[in-house]
Amino acid sequence: MDFKKKLANRFRCSLTVISPSLNAKVLHRVKTGRWLNFDKPVTLADKLVTLKIRSYNKDPQVKICADKYQVRSYVEEKGLGSILNELIVAYDSVDDIDWDSLPQQFAMKWNFGCGHNIICSDKSKLDIHEAAAKLKKWEKTYRDNYLSYAELQYKGVPKKIIVEKFLKPSSGDLPPDYKLYCFNGEPLAVLYIEERNKKNHPAGFFDLDWNYLGSPKKENRGNIEAVYRGFEKMPEKPRSLDVMADAARKLSEGFPFVRCDFYDVDGRCVFGEMTFTPAGGHDVSETDINGRSMADYLQI
Repeated sequence: MDFKKKLANRFRCSLTVISPSLNAKVLHRVKTGRWLNFDKPVTLADKLVTLKIRSYNKDPQVKICADKYQVRSYVEEKGLGSILNELIVAYDSVDDIDWDSLPQQFAMKWNFGCGHNIICSDKSKLDIHEAAAKLKKWEKTYRDNYLSYAELQYKGVPKKIIVEKFLKPSSGDLPPDYKLYCFNGEPLAVLYIEERNKKNHPAGFFDLDWNYLGSPKKENRGNIEAVYRGFEKMPEKPRSLDVMADAARKLSEGFPFVRCDFYDVDGRCVFGEMTFTPAGGHDVSETDINGRSMADYLQI
């Protein structure tokens, strides 16, 4: 992170300490060019930030589901234990990790934040010291992760390092992401993202019948701009899409908005995580559904 980014991050964190709503208003102004009126939110980003500040930050169920470790119990309570990825082990600290006991392939991540993942396809080639250093570096960002964008649903989450089964489809590639946007308990759109391990990866929105809805877009200082590149070839409908949709309905019940993430591994649905404020709520990717803005579907 360069000096300017570090300075901006420190400023945002300080704003949250003073007032989470002040952070949200200032950041929203920077991102969209508009001052946010919490009493009259209009766009999807407006509504997600309003939910973040006025509801999700104090909802104990949101806190549980936002925790990548505790959410597993929630998924099981919903009768969906069969879609959970196999949990190999969970640790409280980096120093507790028994690297020798881990299998040759695994996925390791902190239960907070975004992008804190170590995907190991061959342990014999893994630099354990480097991996441990990364985990410790990410651990130091724990407080900044929720302060920077005032995502207080992550505050107080007991830190855990989760080690799960390595997901590898028969194609040999990493499985693409299927992110189901759920509005008031109903999944309405799927954000499909492939090649996440590469820069400038392709993505697009589809409905639940796998009709293409459009390229993901976001508001940037009054302008609507594309977020990802398009597809060279349209992806095929995943075999487990109906299972994903049914699971998303059960998991999103009672929440105005949540994004439920899944993988399809050779036709099997595998749960990923639940995200209540994608990109902090300010930079959320969106598209129209049946000619209507996603904001029209979010009732708060």
